[in-house]
Amino acid sequence: MAIVNRKRRAHSFWLPGESSLIEGVRWLIRLRWLAIAGVMSALVVGIRFIGLPLFWKGILAVVLSLIILNLIYWTILRERFEGRELGTEVLSTATLFAHLQISLDLVLLTLLLYFSGGVFNPFSFFYIFHIIISSVLLERRDSYLQAGWAFLLFILLVYLSTTERFNYYPLYPGLGRVDLNWKQVLILLSAFGTTLFVSAFLSSSIMERLREKEEELARAYEEVVKREKIKSEFARTVAHELRSPMSSIMNFIHAVRLSEKGRLSEKSLEFLERALQRGQGLIDLIRDLLELARLESAEPPRSEELEEVDLIGELELILSVEKTGADAKGVNVYFNHPPVLPRIRYSRAAVQQI
Repeated sequence: MAIVNRKRRAHSFWLPGESSLIEGVRWLIRLRWLAIAGVMSALVVGIRFIGLPLFWKGILAVVLSLIILNLIYWTILRERFEGRELGTEVLSTATLFAHLQISLDLVLLTLLLYFSGGVFNPFSFFYIFHIIISSVLLERRDSYLQAGWAFLLFILLVYLSTTERFNYYPLYPGLGRVDLNWKQVLILLSAFGTTLFVSAFLSSSIMERLREKEEELARAYEEVVKREKIKSEFARTVAHELRSPMSSIMNFIHAVRLSEKGRLSEKSLEFLERALQRGQGLIDLIRDLLELARLESAEPPRSEELEEVDLIGELELILSVEKTGADAKGVNVYFNHPPVLPRIRYSRAAVQQI
């Protein structure tokens, strides 16, 4: 039996959309409560306001059976499938579970139609609705199996509605059993069977196309994420490699401007000031690139990026770059630290970016 291995995604109350098979089963159970409410409402309106001669005892028995089964389905769903990994065994069981629900729904639909006009009930098209549901939840072959089961049940409904061996429950007042000859029965079955299997073919074909598109979108999304990650890593690496030498250049220019201020011409000082301004703009850009890379990279460093980092050595390297500018301004920079600091295992690039 074919198994649909779909990713777990958000779903609405009404449609399973691109959710997993488990979510589709949950959606089917919720939809069944809506169907129960609809049948009860139609029964009350038909008897009290329209005056239809409905066999309400049989209809209530079907509705009660549907309520009990739906409670059992919900219990099985919570105990057998909630919170479990969607492995092959779980998906296979969920597929059988969905098959069982749809098959029993078709049986109860047949009984419901039998107690409310039989084959002449206009709601016989609900067979097609169940075939569409099976195409949404299951694979193409499974929807064909459900279409075959629905066709057999419809043959049974035709037999119950036309033979004298069973009671007939008319939908409208004064409407008796309609006798059909074998040619009329054959035409009816041919038309209905063709409709069932064509519906199964069309709906399953549409769902297969949607699943293929879903897989293509998933692959495209993974490719975009991969490229974005490469771009972020590249921007982070380039920005980090430019930051230290650019800071050194800025500090040296600043030191020259202060130490040689009395011996340089106004034109030279203006050039140095422009160089400082442009350099500061470049440093700000590098800082923005590092911040952007940090925000886009939400995951921790990979294991191959980890190494033992000497905090004292890294801090001394950073201070040596900044010390020139500080000395030019007459600022003394001291680095007081214990003789030994514990070495940490982390990404060296990440430590230097901080």
